[in-house]
Amino acid sequence: MDPGLPSGGGMASCTTLGCNDYYPRTPRAGSGRGAADDGATGPAADGSRNANRGVWRGTPRLANAVAAGGRSIPGAAAGAGRRAAGPLTPNSILVFAAGVGSIPPMKRLVISLAVFVALMINRSAALAAADPGALAAGVRLHRAHSVFTALPFGDDDWSYQLAYEYHENNSFWQLAVGYAPDVTGSNGVDYVLTPQINLLLQQGAWHEGLGVLGSYIKPSDSGDSEWSSVYWQLILGFEIPVAGVNIGADAYYKFEDWRELDEFDFDDVEFGGWISYRF
Repeated sequence: MDPGLPSGGGMASCTTLGCNDYYPRTPRAGSGRGAADDGATGPAADGSRNANRGVWRGTPRLANAVAAGGRSIPGAAAGAGRRAAGPLTPNSILVFAAGVGSIPPMKRLVISLAVFVALMINRSAALAAADPGALAAGVRLHRAHSVFTALPFGDDDWSYQLAYEYHENNSFWQLAVGYAPDVTGSNGVDYVLTPQINLLLQQGAWHEGLGVLGSYIKPSDSGDSEWSSVYWQLILGFEIPVAGVNIGADAYYKFEDWRELDEFDFDDVEFGGWISYRF
């Protein structure tokens, strides 16, 4: 048996006194161990015991010896579990930092971004529960749609958006209006106003949903203004809190008829960005 492994008396000591002291305090005659192992006191004895513990505790030698002797150390695994589940301490933070420091720079960046995103998701969910109302302002980049051609938007046309949001549980309503002052997809259009109502389901920082829209098209000449037919949009986006406000980005796919979804083209997807304030 490994000379560093405690005998049966040592096991009782580990259970009674805790696994920081594996040896009994009472000397045992004929044990074959020195004074440091048989309960002697003093710096030399303490140093010897610490040295013995340091040799075999936490090393493969301990696991092999325990397996060979058919013994276990009561309290050791439980103690490790308590330490792992306990609160963060300065020492544990330093150990974690030292471990992260040994990771290659690219993997370290990925881990840091993952931790940041996880924290922001939790923060966003907490804000949604505490502050149901929000005012938002944003922009939207339009595309010349290859299927739904009734709207006058051209590629790279911009609109400015204002919205009110009401959050409840894991969903929210968004009442918004978009204003496009420069429309290039059709001649003779002065501007386009697009009111819309969107219902979105929220999962942490992410949200997805469906919207109903109608566009008011104002011609630049004396012709009559007109409303487009009612159409739909699919929405996928995310939102994170930054410096007291929420910053989000959305992707939109517009369509007039549900059967047109079979003709989905990524080039027809529009993108938008929002800054919102919850109250």
